[in-house]
Order: sequence, then structure tokens, then C-alpha cells
Amino acid sequence: MPEFSFGFSCKVGDGASPEVFTALNLFEVPEVLTGAHATYPNRTTGSTSNSKEYANGLRETDDLQLVVRFNLDDVAQDALRTAVGGDPINLQFIFNDGTTTETNTGSFIITAAPRKPSDPNGDGEPVLQTFHCKQTGDWTTVEA
Repeated sequence: MPEFSFGFSCKVGDGASPEVFTALNLFEVPEVLTGAHATYPNRTTGSTSNSKEYANGLRETDDLQLVVRFNLDDVAQDALRTAVGGDPINLQFIFNDGTTTETNTGSFIITAAPRKPSDPNGDGEPVLQTFHCKQTGDWTTVEA
């Protein structure tokens, strides 16, 4: 589960069949599934498609940043680093309010993974790494 958010978790798929997802401990929660998508032309928050499609067939999809504390021993981070500039990888975002769990799965290309020093509180915080992700298709949502 993310460090600063109860009821939300992020997982990274391994691409196997059946796919196994490993938890990614985020430093901050990304802005996913927000109401901002409703500002896209010809789209409302009730739309089943997560993106608009242009006349030439190109799609406008979600971009998000996954910020983590850099850790070479973290399996989920390793999967993201390996995926940079390569094949798409599946990510899951799980929301739980105590009674209902909603799991949103999407395919993403990892476009970049820069590291940067960060010490926002002056407490010697370790280096952070940001995985820049570009969604390649629609979300699959399962509610339980």
C-alpha cells in the first residue's frame, strides 16, 4: 500500500499468463481517474472509453507519473525500469473504501525513469525515481 494513502494501492504486472501483480510502494499518489478527463471534447465522466480518438486513429490517453523511493531490490521497480522504452506493461490501481474494492487495470508504456535527489523536509530523504507512463488503451475495471 502506498505510504501516504490508505485505501489505494498500485501494482505492476509481470506479463505472464496468468499475470501476477506486485505491489509498488509509491512516494506519492498519481493523479489517475480524475474528473479532469471530463474536459476532453466529446467525452464525459460517464464515458466507457478512457480516451478520445482523432480522425487519423491516434488516441489521446492518460499520462501519469509514478514516484517511488529508488530501490534496486524492489521487484516492481525493476519491472518498470526494464520496461522503459520497450513493450507495454500492465498496471493496476486499486481503490478500497472499506466495503467496496475497485480494481482498474491498464496497459502503459514507460517512457522515462529519471532519478533525482529530493529532501523536501530537510530530513535526508533518499533519491526519488519517477516513472513516466503513457497509457496504450482503455481501463478494465472490476468492482468487488
